[in-house]
Amino acid sequence: MGLGWRRSRVQKGYRDQSQLSGCPLNVFTLPDDRETPRRSDGADAASLGAGPAQRAELVQLHYTFLLQAAGRYDEAIVQTRKMLRTSPENPGAHCGLADIFFHKAMYEESLAEQKAYYSSIGDREVEEALTQRGGYAQSGFRGAMRRAADVRVARFRKGYVSPEEIATLYMYAGENAQALAWLEKGLEVRDPIMPYVDLYVVFETLHSDPRYQDLLRKMNLPVSE
Repeated sequence: MGLGWRRSRVQKGYRDQSQLSGCPLNVFTLPDDRETPRRSDGADAASLGAGPAQRAELVQLHYTFLLQAAGRYDEAIVQTRKMLRTSPENPGAHCGLADIFFHKAMYEESLAEQKAYYSSIGDREVEEALTQRGGYAQSGFRGAMRRAADVRVARFRKGYVSPEEIATLYMYAGENAQALAWLEKGLEVRDPIMPYVDLYVVFETLHSDPRYQDLLRKMNLPVSE
């Protein structure tokens, strides 16, 4: 697919999904190569309730996700790594890199970013699952991701864990049916991340699946033909 088609799809997706979620921060215009990230809705950035540094970081993070969703993966990697130089513990940045590296079949790099993500949010149990007790060293990338997913599933049974996050781990593990089941669970429990799943590269291989398309329809989101 051409970049122009992907750009218009990404911009439309963010508009639709921002309306559904009620979050104006996620409405951006995807810049051309020489332009800088900018808000497209004209809202006052001060209304976002964060300090200047935090607002700039949020804009920068969403810009990297726009690049990712538009298929500009190498640019997204460069921009995200720049961001991590000044904010090395940013969870969203590590998540974004993990998705891109997974998409590019760079599994060791994806694993490293997953570990950095769980470290940044203080989840030592999942971080350990990725490296020990049947994790990467013994069962490879998919086995490590399955183990991490299992840890999150067990926690979900005791309290709230984002089903979308569990679905992502099952996608990493190559278990698409399980991933779909957890996306459906995400819709059921109103996971706030659900309106954005169609923009995440990790779920790209599900786009032609009828169950996935039905999920988008239930959220009143556009379905790729």
